[in-house]
Amino acid sequence: MTEKKESTHKTEVKEAPQFAPLHDLIEGSWLLFQTTALSFLKLAAFTLGFFLLGTIILSIIFIGLAFVIGPSHINLYAMSPANYFLLAVALIIGILYVIWILLVVTVSSIISIFILQGKDASSITALIGQSKPYILPYIITMVLSSVLILGGIMLFFIPGLFIAVFFVFVLYEIVIEKQSGVAALSRSYIMVKNHFWDVVWRLFILEVTYLIISSLFNHLAGTDWLLRLVQFLFSVFWTWYFRAYVYTLYTEVRKRTIFPQKISITWIWVVSLVGWVIAILLSFAIVSNFSHRNTLMHHMRHDHTYQVSRGKSV
Repeated sequence: MTEKKESTHKTEVKEAPQFAPLHDLIEGSWLLFQTTALSFLKLAAFTLGFFLLGTIILSIIFIGLAFVIGPSHINLYAMSPANYFLLAVALIIGILYVIWILLVVTVSSIISIFILQGKDASSITALIGQSKPYILPYIITMVLSSVLILGGIMLFFIPGLFIAVFFVFVLYEIVIEKQSGVAALSRSYIMVKNHFWDVVWRLFILEVTYLIISSLFNHLAGTDWLLRLVQFLFSVFWTWYFRAYVYTLYTEVRKRTIFPQKISITWIWVVSLVGWVIAILLSFAIVSNFSHRNTLMHHMRHDHTYQVSRGKSV
């Protein structure tokens, strides 16, 4: 009876599965890269097409506005109401162009996860339609993570680097697990935190490899346009391989993570807030110092002019 209980206990207690060796991760991500490379090229072509479309439309409108206003009439202090209106239109169009670029990048990133998941990429337009529910959560979460990372960077850089590592799986949590906002940030944080060194050194190896190869290309290419083209193509394909690599790493970490009921990232908020406060205070101090110096220089010039004029009068 005792032996039966012991055996039952042994079957209930399971050790957490070990991470696959690095060569398995590289091989798995390479196979994923190969099977999705054609879909990625289609996505890249669509993304480039949307970029070019927005840029061409913006250029045509701006050239037209410049022709209507005329280069000799761009004077904010002496413009007609019609020209003020046209400048306002140009500003609005510029803002819309930035929003357009943001949407293109967002949709492209979401579709890239769809492709890595194995969704049919024969129709990119169909995948664009499927990406709609994720666009707003993606933008909100990415803005939030960027604010936190920038705050950490402004606090002597290293904290921002750590925060960026903790948020490396945020995109996958948004698209695959349908999380957003603080939930996506918290889940990515706990996944990396629980397997910190396993994740960090695997990412480090990939980054170092890319830096070495890129440096070698820069050294060899020089002004040779053919090698520069090869370098560009390498960067394009490396971008996709990196996405496949991180996706494969994410699936490894995800199946080894049990999420607690409550995840706290308070320390990240505090670190980021301190960084932003320091940055704001430094900016205020720099502006105040610059203003004080300008005022002092103005007084010195005024005193000098006064003394010169007084000497002449004497």
